[in-house]
Amino acid sequence: MSNLQQIYINSLSKTGQLSTGIGKSVINVISKKKYFN
Repeated sequence: MSNLQQIYINSLSKTGQLSTGIGKSVINVISKKKYFN
């Protein structure tokens, strides 16, 4: 049971890192568009 929980926590942290990375890239694109317009 603890092993499954550990895998679940690891997958959650990985998806969290992915979503924050996507969010940062989106913010970077928006800020660049603001500067160039």
